[in-house]
Amino acid sequence: MQLLFFAFEQLLFYWCFKAILAALRLLFKAIMYSPQLITGYFLCRLYLTKADTALLWLTAIVLIACLIHFLILLLKQIIIALRNNGNFLWIPLLLVCTAYTCILPVWMVFNSVKYLMHYVSAEKAIPLTWLFSIAFGVYRQKAFSFALRKILLAAASSSSFVISKLDFLVPPYRKKLLESIASILK
Repeated sequence: MQLLFFAFEQLLFYWCFKAILAALRLLFKAIMYSPQLITGYFLCRLYLTKADTALLWLTAIVLIACLIHFLILLLKQIIIALRNNGNFLWIPLLLVCTAYTCILPVWMVFNSVKYLMHYVSAEKAIPLTWLFSIAFGVYRQKAFSFALRKILLAAASSSSFVISKLDFLVPPYRKKLLESIASILK
């Protein structure tokens, strides 16, 4: 899409609006990945000193946050494997991963949201805060795909599950793909 600007003020507004949106997206991603970033910071404090450069600190924090994120993805795969094998150890692992990735960010921003909701409505600040926090936690859970439906769909592609028992969960366009994967794995 090509935009045509007739005045410099309109172009300046467009640039400022895009910059504000980019800053808001970056802030939202920082809140989304805050548990990993904060854990990365605390781990960096163990082996970096205050005399080290800021670039080294930022690089180490982001690198450790990425490693933690990959560890969470590995734990998700372990949860799927344990669930497929009938081992009930997947339930505490799922609770730990959900608490770390979904509940901790909500808990960290809860007081800030509560303070902001007092500006929206003083008498309804508490219900609005809880509503926003629960919605953010649900969005956070969907972002990390800890939903049981996705775990069951991933488990359906393995040979230990029968596809016909999960027909109500599988969209029609993925049914043939899952059947072919299950036939290959048998």
